[in-house]
Amino acid sequence: MPPNRTIGQTPPDQANELFAQLLVTSDEAVELREQLLAALSQELELLANLQEQHLFPVLEQSPETADLARGARDDQRQTRALLNELGGTPKNSDAFLAKVAELRKVFQQHIRNDKNELLP
Repeated sequence: MPPNRTIGQTPPDQANELFAQLLVTSDEAVELREQLLAALSQELELLANLQEQHLFPVLEQSPETADLARGARDDQRQTRALLNELGGTPKNSDAFLAKVAELRKVFQQHIRNDKNELLP
């Protein structure tokens, strides 16, 4: 199920929408959870790739901002680790939704960090 994009919708917006959709699914909606998780994984990878290709090279050119790029890469590794853990969690369990909520919290904190530290 490819993610539907609207004009002006950024990867964080789309990811947040997918998180919201996942969090309201029932334990019986295994196939839907798998589809939404696949779409979420794709969005998170897109965001990571955009940062790697466009933002980090600029930040790494200056000693004042190179540490910010390293910190953001650490955030990406943490997000990927949680996403991988989520992928191995049974989709028909309450533990799945708990891990989705945890990943969402971490992702949203990373986005806030990016906006407050990297983008200014």
